Amino acid sequence: MRCGRWDGPNGEVGLGGVLACLVGWSAVAAPMTAYADPQFGGASRGFELGWHVYWFEDNFAPVGDNRISSLHVALGYAVLACANERSGRCRVFQAGDYPALEVRWDNILVMAQCRMTTAFSRL
Repeated sequence: MRCGRWDGPNGEVGLGGVLACLVGWSAVAAPMTAYADPQFGGASRGFELGWHVYWFEDNFAPVGDNRISSLHVALGYAVLACANERSGRCRVFQAGDYPALEVRWDNILVMAQCRMTTAFSRL
């Protein structure tokens, strides 16, 4: 598995590549994967570390904004997900599987912040 970028002239992995492997930034698994249908079905999209807002990211294609029905949050990560940019209604999803979002969160998520779990320790 290739992890990180190849920095050296002889193809060796540079420090950036090693750090990317250690903190899980490889292309193998994103901190959060969102699915259009319950039980991890339908279209899916991985989200990397940082803020994600539907209008900056092609409406969360191919899943779509207001269309997320199930989530997977990778071990070591947490996701702050918000119903919309103005309501202030947000929830932290800890690492784990969410095969069917409860009614108040189903098909309404438009913003998400993926962080390493320790980053939410002050919330």
